[in-house]
Amino acid sequence: MRKIIVVYPVLFIALLSVSPVFSQRFTVGILNGINFTQPQGYFTYGKWEVKNGPVAGLFLGWKLTKILSVQSEFNYTVLNYSHKQYNNPGYLYYPPYLSTIYIAPYYYNLDEKWEYSFYRIPLYLKISTPTKLKLELALGGYFSFRDKYEVPDYPISYNFSDIMMSPATSSEIPPKYDAGLFYSVGLAYPIAKDFNVYLSGRYFSGKRTYIESVAATNGAAELTFGLGYSGFFKSKKVVNLSETESDSTSHTLTVTPKMGMAITGNSGSDNNNMYSDAIGLSTGLSFIYRFSKHFALQSDLLFERKGYKLKGESNSLFKYTPGGYYTLDNRLSLDYVTIPMLVNVSFGEKFTLYFNAGIYAAMLINARCTGTAYTTTSTESSYQVYKITVYNDIDGYMKSNDWGWAAGGGLQYPVFKKYKLDLEFRYNQGFSNIYAYDYNSFRVGNEDTEFINRSYSVSLGFLIPIN
Repeated sequence: MRKIIVVYPVLFIALLSVSPVFSQRFTVGILNGINFTQPQGYFTYGKWEVKNGPVAGLFLGWKLTKILSVQSEFNYTVLNYSHKQYNNPGYLYYPPYLSTIYIAPYYYNLDEKWEYSFYRIPLYLKISTPTKLKLELALGGYFSFRDKYEVPDYPISYNFSDIMMSPATSSEIPPKYDAGLFYSVGLAYPIAKDFNVYLSGRYFSGKRTYIESVAATNGAAELTFGLGYSGFFKSKKVVNLSETESDSTSHTLTVTPKMGMAITGNSGSDNNNMYSDAIGLSTGLSFIYRFSKHFALQSDLLFERKGYKLKGESNSLFKYTPGGYYTLDNRLSLDYVTIPMLVNVSFGEKFTLYFNAGIYAAMLINARCTGTAYTTTSTESSYQVYKITVYNDIDGYMKSNDWGWAAGGGLQYPVFKKYKLDLEFRYNQGFSNIYAYDYNSFRVGNEDTEFINRSYSVSLGFLIPIN
């Protein structure tokens, strides 16, 4: 499912980009950078920290058309994962076969850490704008070979003299090979004849399980810098770009980098008095193929943060469950890669008014509950209040995909002759429940078991003609 969601817009753009006039060129270069790890798995408790690791390697590419190329790499990367659990009071009893001996309570924190190093070979298609400062979008897959690895040591016994836990080395052996999806957005700029520098934001998502306890696969965002040389195998055919340039209104394909904010909420709850809207981020790229003066097809590649706020009493940290064990002031954040497919209708010449509507598909990247929770205990002689700083990764409770409909509109105004500023408003509504757990057989009272995403967003973009 995830593969279908991400692949179709790049194929859509690639088919539209093929041109019979181009100069084939071979490029080779070096890259290095840093990753920000985020495994994907059945997470329900604790904090999965973002950790950093190196990325370094070589890349080579072959230009197929003016804007389409195929590229591969050979690189080395290290993925570090860290899972932090809450500090909990503990009581030690020693030895277990004698009468219980009470030892003063202490606090321990079981932090789990994994480290994997990989040799990795990505292969992907890349689309670049035909401008001096190029905007580049790439999508493909990768295959990797695991090199070294470290997995957590877990406590199995206590040392009575110094109250320390003795570690036991895990017998877990991670898979030797992995494969998955790769996509990136970046910039390229010429610094000398046949030399270009590259800056890219990339994301890798694996398929093999590397953390068995939560069925987690590899995942990491990367920021890389590269230097490439493209002076090999030059074609003698020269393209006169001035002959192909025209006013922006006659361009059939455009790309719009954009950024905005969204008001997001939950429209599926039976207890809406406990939920309120949250502010989220919406940013990415929009592609429009215009096949007539007034009609066009539009597809986006967006990062969106959705979710809601929860305030009140509940037995759950992220949804309403009867019981009132916690007094909450929390936020649920759902991070998605969203790809809508819209029909676009526009009016006007210089000042353009447009409307769009269609469906979207979204892939869940992270699900996280943060905030504050209070619990109370009381006896005849005491009353205690405990404050908990909540930071739980809860991907395991949410479905990995979301589908829905979208509708909106906007205004465009030309700047710098060929370009346009784009101001867009959009409403999104999910089709179905995003909560993954099945409560059909044992629902507690009027517990919330249905969550449907909705959002109102506004974004500002800069429209760039492609061909």
